[in-house]
Amino acid sequence: MLAILPGIFGSDVVWKNGPTDFLREIFKITEIKNVYDLESAVSQTTSKWLKPKFMQKWHGYSLLDKCKKEGLTKLIMGSELAKGRQPKQKHYDAAIIIGYRKERIQKRINYLIKLCEQGIVFDRIYLLGSTRNLKISTEVGKSSSSTFSKKNVPIEDLWDEVAKPNSLKKVQVEIIKIHKILTEFGATSAKLLRTVMERYNGDTKGKKFLIVTDGRSACSRASLSKKVLEPYEIELETVWQACSIDDESIEDVLVGISKCLLHLRR
Repeated sequence: MLAILPGIFGSDVVWKNGPTDFLREIFKITEIKNVYDLESAVSQTTSKWLKPKFMQKWHGYSLLDKCKKEGLTKLIMGSELAKGRQPKQKHYDAAIIIGYRKERIQKRINYLIKLCEQGIVFDRIYLLGSTRNLKISTEVGKSSSSTFSKKNVPIEDLWDEVAKPNSLKKVQVEIIKIHKILTEFGATSAKLLRTVMERYNGDTKGKKFLIVTDGRSACSRASLSKKVLEPYEIELETVWQACSIDDESIEDVLVGISKCLLHLRR
C-alpha cells in the first residue's frame, strides 16, 4: 500500500469519501445534481465540463455562461487550489515536474526553485515531458498555429534558461521524454511516472517523492500520481504555488477536477 501522510494529496480538495463542501458548491453552480457516489460524479462532470474532443481553446467555445464563470471564479479563488499547498517535509528523495505547455512548466519550475530557496532539499529532480508538438491542421486554426506551437517548448530548454540558486545546481537532474500517447486521460503522464520508478530498480519502498504542479492541475496530477505510484510503497506528496485564477482559466480547473474524479475511479 502507498504510505499515506496527512493531507498530502491534491485530490482531497475535492473528494474525501465523497464530494467535499467545495466540490458540492461547484456542482451547485454548474447545475449538477444527485451526486451520490464517484461513478455519478464522473458521469456528470465528464458530460458537462469536458469539451468535445475536436474543440480546442482557439475555437472560442465556452461551456459556461458569464454568471457561472463569475460564481466559480469567486469560489475557486477562495479555495486551496488558488491558495496553494506547501511541502510538509524538508527533505525528499526526488522532486517531479510533469509538463507539456510552456506556461505551466515555467510556473512549476519557478515554484521548485522557490522551495529550494526556502531550504527544501531534493536528492534528484525529474523533468518529465513529451516529444509530440501540437499542430493545428484546420483552415480556421492556421492563423493561430505559430502562436500556439510556441507554447510547446521543450522542458529542458525552460530548465536551462531559468536562473537557479547554487544549491540547486548541485542536484542531479534527469530529463525523461516520451512521445505523447493519444489514449485515455493521463496515459502519457502515467508512463513517465512509471519510467521514473524504473530508475530505482525496485528500491522505492519508503522513499519520499514530491510532485510539483500548479493550482489548475493540482487535483488531476495528484490523483493520477497516487493511482500510478501506489504499488511502489513510497511516501508521495503533491504541492503547488498560490496562483490567480480568472474567468479564462476556470474551465481548465473544472477539466482538472473532472480528470481527478476519473483517476480516483479505479
